[in-house]
Amino acid sequence: MYLRNATIFHLAQQAEETNSEWWWLLIIGIIALILFLYWWRQKSQEDLAEVVAFEKQHPLGLAMEEGFVPAAETAVTQPAHAPYAEPAHAEPAYAAPELEEPVVETAVPDPITPDDLKLIEGIGPKIAELLSAANITTFAQLAHADVAHLNQILEAAGPRYQLADPATWPQQAALAAAADWDGFKTLQDSLKGGRQAE
Repeated sequence: MYLRNATIFHLAQQAEETNSEWWWLLIIGIIALILFLYWWRQKSQEDLAEVVAFEKQHPLGLAMEEGFVPAAETAVTQPAHAPYAEPAHAEPAYAAPELEEPVVETAVPDPITPDDLKLIEGIGPKIAELLSAANITTFAQLAHADVAHLNQILEAAGPRYQLADPATWPQQAALAAAADWDGFKTLQDSLKGGRQAE
């Protein structure tokens, strides 16, 4: 009985010592964790202070381009009197906005209304077609046409058109273009087949 009690007491004492060791290990672990967290916080604050100090000294930030030389180094390599020159790869501080080219609205000319060139003494439907093919469709255009050019148009059309005489066509067309119908009629009355009557 005494032996059994002694054994139980001994086991209880060992268990108490074991529990006591675990408690000490747990306390030491918690202390170590607290110390680590404190150290980590201090280190983070120091790193943050360094970053802030660096950013104050270098406003361009941490991402510096290749080939960038800090001002302290350029001061050593460049003479004191040399003017500051931006690096070749640097973007201009201000770029003027691209202006759009003004849109110039070009007025579309009204289509030319052709005049009835058959009103001219000496011009029939076939010759009117020939003149139209040569881009002469109005009285004003015919008034400014050169008689030699008109003869070339007629000659190119064949022998049957070479009998026509365009000598008075520009004069008649000028009166028609000016809407001088009285003068136009007077001139035509003096013509025979588009030619001046002799």
